[in-house]
Amino acid sequence: MNTDKWIDYFENHRTRSTVIPWGEPLPEHDPGYEAFRELLPQLSAGEGAEGRLGDALANKTAHNDYARCLRAYAEEEAAHGVLLAHLGQRYGVKSGTDGDLFIRLVIMLVNLGPLLLRVLMLFTGEVITVVLYQRLRQASPDRVVKAVFQTLLSDEGAHIAFHGDRLREAFRNGSTLKRWLLIVVHRLGFGLLVSILYLENRRVLKAYGREGFKSFLSDCRELRDRTSTGALSHLRSRTFSGPNLTGPSPLETLPR
Repeated sequence: MNTDKWIDYFENHRTRSTVIPWGEPLPEHDPGYEAFRELLPQLSAGEGAEGRLGDALANKTAHNDYARCLRAYAEEEAAHGVLLAHLGQRYGVKSGTDGDLFIRLVIMLVNLGPLLLRVLMLFTGEVITVVLYQRLRQASPDRVVKAVFQTLLSDEGAHIAFHGDRLREAFRNGSTLKRWLLIVVHRLGFGLLVSILYLENRRVLKAYGREGFKSFLSDCRELRDRTSTGALSHLRSRTFSGPNLTGPSPLETLPR
């Protein structure tokens, strides 16, 4: 794993500027308004939880450069939580810090596992989050929501590649037994996590006319398989270079 590349990426990304039109009024007609209001505290809590998990991973690894990357990742996730909390204020809701029982349970269980399992679960969560964010960005009539999720997606695309690089290294250096164990754990966790998160977000997706579990699951699988961890579906390697730090945004590697 080229940690120098990722250190440079996170350092350069930290100084980026984002333009979000916070002063714009709420749209007069928003079919998903109430459902989106209820969802925002969970989204904010989920991003914050991923940030805390990233910090915990950094404290567990003995590789200083990788730990530095994980802390930078955690910093971005924490910033996402703050950004979504700000969006919640626009919609008149207060954001919690711990999330619902499901989020707390997942974090607790993941924290009991080894480092690589935690990275695998972070990767899986990022994939599903990206698919959800894309649907919300496309469906919401609020230009502020679109700008916020565009900002989040530009980061999440890189986060998927970051965790994917680490998992690809594990597949390359690990034994066949280790690869099989990763595949089994991933397949069980992936299907369960997609199903639960879809059910939690079904109301807002339905309000925006984006309901459909099969298409949601298909998009999650497609995004997963286009990354460096495509071997999680098949026991064969696939090439993926991670983020293009001098060319297009990592967002351009994601399905539209």
